[in-house]
Amino acid sequence: TEMSKLLDKETLNPFLTRDQDISFENNLLRSLKGRHAYIKKGSSGYARRNITALLNKSRSPGSRNTPSPRSRKTPSPR
Repeated sequence: TEMSKLLDKETLNPFLTRDQDISFENNLLRSLKGRHAYIKKGSSGYARRNITALLNKSRSPGSRNTPSPRSRKTPSPR
């Protein structure tokens, strides 16, 4: 039925349609820009993240937890 077809497509990949499948690699950045991804965070559930931000983060080294160069320069007060 129409409904099960929709459910199947959503389950497999919410962003991927059969037409996009062929040029999926090329269209990935363009089609996902500005969307949100749900990332599994252990047993606490899912965190909503902007995909564009995720892609930028994966391209640049380091993460939110590592201090920025600016904070590294200033000595920590004792």
